[in-house]
This record gives sequence, structure tokens and C-alpha cells, in this order.
Amino acid sequence: MSEQIQSLDAALRTRVPDAKGPVPAATVVTNIESLTGPLDADVRALWAWGLAPQVFGDGELGMDGENRWLSAEESASYLKDLRLVPEFPESFVPLSTDEAGNFTCFDAATKRVMDWDHEAREGRILSKSLAGYLDPRRVKVERAVRELASAAKEKATSTVVPSPTAVPRGIRRVTSAHLTRFDAKDYGGGAESAAMSMDGRWIAFGFSGSSGLFDGQTEERVELEECQDSSPLLAFDPTAARFLRGDSSFGVEIVDVDGTTTHRWVVESMEPIRGGFSPDGSLVYRLTDSEGLDVWRVADLPKAEASGEPEEAKPLARLAPEEPSGYCTDVGVANDGTMLLLRDVDTYQSFELTLWEPTTGKVLARRVHPGWAKSVALSPDGTRAVVGMHSGDIRFISRDGLEPGIVIEKAYSGEVFQMKYDPSGRVLVSAGADELKVWDAVTGKVIGAVPAKSKNNAPKLQVSTVTTTHVLTCEPLALFEFRF
Repeated sequence: MSEQIQSLDAALRTRVPDAKGPVPAATVVTNIESLTGPLDADVRALWAWGLAPQVFGDGELGMDGENRWLSAEESASYLKDLRLVPEFPESFVPLSTDEAGNFTCFDAATKRVMDWDHEAREGRILSKSLAGYLDPRRVKVERAVRELASAAKEKATSTVVPSPTAVPRGIRRVTSAHLTRFDAKDYGGGAESAAMSMDGRWIAFGFSGSSGLFDGQTEERVELEECQDSSPLLAFDPTAARFLRGDSSFGVEIVDVDGTTTHRWVVESMEPIRGGFSPDGSLVYRLTDSEGLDVWRVADLPKAEASGEPEEAKPLARLAPEEPSGYCTDVGVANDGTMLLLRDVDTYQSFELTLWEPTTGKVLARRVHPGWAKSVALSPDGTRAVVGMHSGDIRFISRDGLEPGIVIEKAYSGEVFQMKYDPSGRVLVSAGADELKVWDAVTGKVIGAVPAKSKNNAPKLQVSTVTTTHVLTCEPLALFEFRF
């Protein structure tokens, strides 16, 4: 090994007793070398320490600013997909990623460190050697080693025995080569919409003129019927057996996870901005900015026909804007099916909240608040709501009379794009300014935050699905794990 890597290896072995390495899985390295050619000891050592999150984790010691180190297993997974790109050099081995399709690579042929740009489809030299590349980062590495040594010493002298079930609270990004591939240039410039089943198995994604379905259990893509337009509306039902797919024109479908379209109908208005199933799966809803909120009973929807034009389906109920000057922005849904509609009024000077019961069409409460609101979420039990503001504030709202409550000022430096509760109602997830945040929904305290950098100059980060443990986002298409 080079002097730099030997120094790092020795420091970690000496000062961090419980650190492991450097022993990457032999079969994984063999598989990589079969594709790229022989690797050297430096790369093997870095991979081993990359398996210790406290050393090379979540971008803290990224090789290129915000890049995240990859383990040997992760590198092999990414390499499998990257080799499908004709321009990707055969001797390149991914070492770190910015999670947007770009990688810092080790060139097994020349021993150089290279940057791979997925949009330009070319590599550029970052350093003539791995040791040379790491040398300017020595301060960061040594600081991390000191912190690890201090923590290990404190742990050894502490009389407090931590609970074996105790898990740090926070949020982290989950590595997925599959999601990175689906969000790449090869798929129409990246995913424009996405949804995940609540059991975490299925992920549906839509991009220009098409959509797809990925089975996380078999790691295979399910073929779907092509769409005429993009699919901005995607949402799974509670059983995870089917999902709602709505295109950017007038079409809406319900599709089983085997790829079979079971229901298909046309609607009166284009460009849905939100939609999904009711928590019990008996209703589907679709929101547009100008026409408002439409709700259908699934049992009454027309079946998909193998041939012929789809039928128009009359909504069970509609909540339309009362004033032409306003437009609808977002909707939240509680477990009992109650919906909370957010509508702009007075050209960004104020907003209206309407609490609605769709099966009866009854308006339960309506109130206008000052300010420019961008997003809303309704807690699963329906007792409270939150509103994300253009100013970056997050406002808590009570169900009774839609009265304003506490305000988290400047939760973001810019607008709050989107918010969702987890199924338990204890956690709130928000997106804004290229950052994903997880909040304690009761106290309003932030649990954790993680960068979620949008790619291809995307206008905003979208929160697609929130389960009790994970968050799926779009722009970028990425999966995050949180602990409460």
C-alpha cells in the first residue's frame, strides 16, 4: 500500500479498537477485477474502511465535496449498470458518487483518479494517483480518526450500558444503483414522478412519454403499457397490489403490479398535481389547479377494454374553487378519508384551507389565512395539519376551526415544496431548498436533515411516499431511511 493508505490503516487499527478491515469480500473484488482488470491494495483498503459508516459515511469524508464513498459491494452494483453505457470506460471502478449519476472512479489501467460525468459521457483526470488524490484530504481523515479514538475511549470508560435496541435518530440516504439508473439520461432525462408501496417492495416511476414499475424483491422491472404522455400522477393503494397512474392530458388508470391495466377512464381537466387512493382503498382522487379536487369510487369505475376509447367517469364528488381568481395547490388526506384542500387566493397574499368529507360532499370547515402557502399535509388521525410557506416557514394548524398554532420560522431558506406525515402521525417529512428534513410532528423539533440535490436543474425536490421507516423522493429519484 502507498504511504498515505498505510498511515490511515495503521491509525484506524491502533486508535479505533472495534474498527474492522481491510478485508473486502473476495468474491466481490474478483467479480470487479473480471470486468476492469487487476486492482491494487490502496483501493481494497479504502473499500474496507468505507464499510465503517463512522469513517466514510453520508458524505462526511466524500472524495469530491458532497460525494459519498462506496463499499466494494456498492461499487460492484453500480458498475453492473454503468457497463450498460457504451461510453463508460472498461477500466473505470466507481469509488464515490454524488447520487445524481456522476462518479469519482479509479482507472485500473492507468492508476489515475477520474471524474465520470454522466451527461457529458466522458471522464476527466482528477489526480495521477489515488495517493495523490487523498493527500490534500489528509486533515479531514486525521480529524475523523481523532474523533473516533475519543469516542472509543469514552465508550471504554463509561459505566452507562446503552440499550441494545437504542438506535440513533435521524435520516440517511440509501444506496440504490437501480434508482440511479432509472433516473439517468437514458430514461428520458430522469424520473418526473414516483411512488412506493407502503411495504417498500414496489416502486413506480414516470418520465417523458413512459412509466415503469420496479420489483425490489426480484430486482426486476415489470413491463407496463406505454403512456401517450408523461405520468405526473402515481400512487399505490394500501394493499400494495395496484397503483394509480394519471397522464398529463385526460387519462387515468389503475394498474395491477403484474402490469395489467384493470380500469381506465378519461377526465375533464389536464395536468394533475396530486392524486391517490383513500386510506381504505375504496376511493381515488385527482387534484388539478384550476378544476379542484375530484373523487371517484373504485367500484364504479369503468373497466379497461382491450380495444376502443376509454369511457368518461363522473366523479362521486367534486370540491371546486369558488372564486375564479384562486387556484388549488395541494391536498392532505386523513385515515377516515377526510381531505384538506389548499387554495391560493388574492394572488399570493392569502390562502384558503377547506376541510371536506368526500363521500357526502360536506364542507366541514373553511378558513382563509394570510400569506403565500405552497404545501399542506393532514395528520393520519385528522386532528392537525401543517402548511409549508413560500417564506420557508412551517405553520401548524388545528382541525377545530382550522385555527393557527405554532410556527417554525425559516425552516428553509426558500419555499417549502412539499410535506407528508408518516402513517403513524409521529413524523413529518418536508422538502425544500435541496434538503429533506424529518420533524417530530408533536414537538415541531427537527430530527434530522440530509441533502437531496435535484439533478438536471429540476425545479424542486418532491416527496413521493413516506412509510414508517423510509422516504421516496423524486428529482432526484432516491430512497432515504429515517429513525424516530
